Parts: sequence; C-alpha cells; structure tokens
Amino acid sequence: MSLVQLTPKLSTAELVSRYLIEHLQTIDEAPSPAMVVTTPSLMSAIAFLVGPFRFLCRADALLTIAPTTPCAVVIDAVELVPEPYRSKLDGGQILARDAIWLRGGRLEIRGCRLEGSRDISPEMLTPRGPRAAAPWIGATLRDPPAFVLDPDATQLHFMRRLRASD
Repeated sequence: MSLVQLTPKLSTAELVSRYLIEHLQTIDEAPSPAMVVTTPSLMSAIAFLVGPFRFLCRADALLTIAPTTPCAVVIDAVELVPEPYRSKLDGGQILARDAIWLRGGRLEIRGCRLEGSRDISPEMLTPRGPRAAAPWIGATLRDPPAFVLDPDATQLHFMRRLRASD
C-alpha cells in the first residue's frame, strides 16, 4: 500500500479520495467514478449591510482591527450602493455604527452593519465585468442577494476620486 503525501493544499475529502484511488489500484481494480470526491474551493467573506443592501468582501482583503494611523480615504458606506439603488435607501436604514478597513490601511468604510463571515464558492458568484457606474462591484450573489466588492477596484476608485478633488 502506498502512502499519500500530505500537503496543506489538499482538503480532507481530496486526501480520502486519493487514498481510496491508490488503495483500489493496488488491488488491481479501477477506481469507481463515484469514489472520486471533489470539493469546490470556498472563499471566506465578510458580510455587511448598507440599509437593506448586503455586501460581501473577501475576508483576507479586510483588516481585523482598526489601523493605528488614520486612513487616507474615509467614505460613507452609502457610497458603495450603486446610484440606481440609492433611492431605495431610507435615512433611518443607513444609521449603522460599524466600519471596515481594506488591507493596506488606505480606505475606511463607515456606516455599515456587520453581519459576520460566511463561506461562498466561486460558482455561486455572477461576475459583473467592467462597469463605469459602480466599478467596485466585481460580482453579485443570488442567494442571499448581495453585491460582492472587488477590494482592489474599490481602493482604486475612491483613491482616484480623492486625487481628482485635490
């Protein structure tokens, strides 16, 4: 019987699948397709609300604690809501006290309500492609409905806007 080399990139299901395939091959049987288990890679995301609108951002793109120095750009979370949807916001809905910080400490988003983390698979996302109206939204999620922030595009857009106003 051969030993399976453990690597940190393999999930438990993949390790078990490889072991079973190798074990079955050593006794001269072909592995059954039902025995091969593939697990879609999951992305950990932080969910937050801006009024009734849910946003997701990759957890690894956010700081877990507030930066020690002030951020270069501070925006109201309402600015993330695409213009056509802003009319759906009621002033009372957007009075949230949470803030998130994108890695690099250059952008702070205030006035959102954190919901916590969730795991999503890339297959659940619908890419949006380049859009001039809201370039910071890279994809959408159907269930639960959410805008998915592209952290790089978010920083780029709001940093450019700051430079243009100088």
